[in-house]
Amino acid sequence: MVNAELAAQSIADGWVARVQRDLRVANRALAGGWPGTMREARAVTHAHFYATREQHGALEAEELERIARMTYERARKRWLSSAATESESDA
Repeated sequence: MVNAELAAQSIADGWVARVQRDLRVANRALAGGWPGTMREARAVTHAHFYATREQHGALEAEELERIARMTYERARKRWLSSAATESESDA
């Protein structure tokens, strides 16, 4: 059985870190609203569970969607928190 909250947290944290890294490499500010989409949340969630399918087994579509939504919300909140901190340090 998958712990949905822990999975969403892990997936979201990795996703935000990748977006931040990519923006820094491109010399872009980490500011504004979360640039991710639900489509991306579904993609990173599906990729995570596909890569770990031997450990977790196959998940039902409804469970994947629920985790993707949790992932998106966690990533958005984390982004907004870190973007605000980044903006304050630039001021």
